[in-house]
Amino acid sequence: MIRVMHILSGDLWAGAEAQAYQLIRALRLRGNCDAIALLLNDGLLARRLRQANVPVEIVEESHNGFGALLGLVRNAIRRSKPSVLHTHGYKENLLGGLAARLDGHSLPVRTQHGTPFAATTSRMRFYSWIDRKSAPLLASKIIAISDAVRIELARFLAPERIRLVPNGISLPEAGIGHAMIVPLDDCSFLIGAAGRLAPEKRIDLLIRAIAHVRESDGLRVGLVLAGDGPERSALEDAASRLAPGQVYFAGFQEDLHPFYQAIDMYAISSDREGLPISLLEALSHSLPVAATSVGGIPEVLGSNDAGLLTERGSATGLARLIGTIAGDRSLARQLGDRGRRVVEENYSAARTAELMEEVYNEIQ
Repeated sequence: MIRVMHILSGDLWAGAEAQAYQLIRALRLRGNCDAIALLLNDGLLARRLRQANVPVEIVEESHNGFGALLGLVRNAIRRSKPSVLHTHGYKENLLGGLAARLDGHSLPVRTQHGTPFAATTSRMRFYSWIDRKSAPLLASKIIAISDAVRIELARFLAPERIRLVPNGISLPEAGIGHAMIVPLDDCSFLIGAAGRLAPEKRIDLLIRAIAHVRESDGLRVGLVLAGDGPERSALEDAASRLAPGQVYFAGFQEDLHPFYQAIDMYAISSDREGLPISLLEALSHSLPVAATSVGGIPEVLGSNDAGLLTERGSATGLARLIGTIAGDRSLARQLGDRGRRVVEENYSAARTAELMEEVYNEIQ
């Protein structure tokens, strides 16, 4: 049996954490892999992994500088004796890769969870530069979660170093739980978006799109946002000006099933993405989707006629798609049915785990 140590930050619950959680659980369920976790923070990811009976060790980054943290990671690896290391982020990539180099361990597998090295601040540009330069030296294989990510990685990595392993999720059980209560008046069709309220998600476009649809198309649409982040205050101001009474900020939701059950369609307005877990989750709930054509989203939606796409940065483009779906319930049902089938056939957690095991077998 392959023993794999996954190294993650675990400070937030975002796409990388959600996907790693799905993968680790699926690997253990398959029974060919003893997947364990080494986290730099004790938070929701650690709690969920423990609930799934996954062994978790914490090396707290807030109490240690990089050098001390590297020593703690090396010690944890020595104690656990994994066959394979698998890292999930720029800091984790460096720690895992350096620890492997120093101790003669096989170099880690890395997962590139988003568009490679996109950065908006000077600090993140520096970290991204280090991550890019270290990839050929501190990783055995780089996992691309979509073909768009694979193409970006191929700009500076040899093709044989890259493996395409799409994200996967566990399908929800039919009829499980209750829908979220959404306190919006005069809204008969709810659009949902979930994720961190950060600049690259461009939630401001969705707010403008909702206002446009109500004014131009006369459709009683509303917007439900599940998530929190640095843009929340600015977005609340925008909503109060542009779409008063039509946007509900639900905050961070540990369990998103009630959110998906409450909405009528899902929307993604991001400027950049890898392969969003929330997209797969929405499709698995048979929701029609309107999204910007970025990252791996067109691979899921466009090639399968499972959703509608528009160019990034366009509030009017999103409004057009939302109006089309909200105004045609038959089309909405067709898109939702196709989306569910796409996830069942191509984006299950079990399939992701199977492909990942093939990568592990290559390098151990």
